[in-house]
Amino acid sequence: MLSIFESEKFKTEIQNYQSQINTVTDENLKNLLNNFINKLILEVKRFDKDHEQMIFSKSLRNGAPNRDKIVEIRKTIDRKLEDWKRSNRIK
Repeated sequence: MLSIFESEKFKTEIQNYQSQINTVTDENLKNLLNNFINKLILEVKRFDKDHEQMIFSKSLRNGAPNRDKIVEIRKTIDRKLEDWKRSNRIK
């Protein structure tokens, strides 16, 4: 069974996010980013579970809502990390 959560690419992505978050000195932002990482993990697990149920029930459902949430969370994390990096270069 294919699983995004168990994939090496996803694990590497989470590790990269964690290493970038560890460089953030603003504790509020760091907590916010960690919350987004947790949301990302939750949505990926939910997507995998829905996909598994879809296979077992042999039904076709639209996975776009979960996929869109995953994409939006990734964009938010990337944007917040980039903003933080940019703001610290100016100082």
